Amino acid sequence: MIYSILLGVAIFWLTSKIMDVKGWGLIMNTLFVIAGSVVGNYVLNDVLHLGIRHGFLSSLVAGVVGCCLVLAAIKIIK
Repeated sequence: MIYSILLGVAIFWLTSKIMDVKGWGLIMNTLFVIAGSVVGNYVLNDVLHLGIRHGFLSSLVAGVVGCCLVLAAIKIIK
């Protein structure tokens, strides 16, 4: 559980630096990280066929990529 929390914090911190966004609170940040991780794993594994394995670094990369895609979609919609 601590692993997941640290991974989520790292994902949102990196995403906020890349996309230049501020946090929206604990619940929204958590939802963005969960959605970003799902999207990132789908895009990297199923769409691009990169075969991302389950490790801290690969999960971090997939989560950041997915979170950036989710936040970019939200910015486009707004």
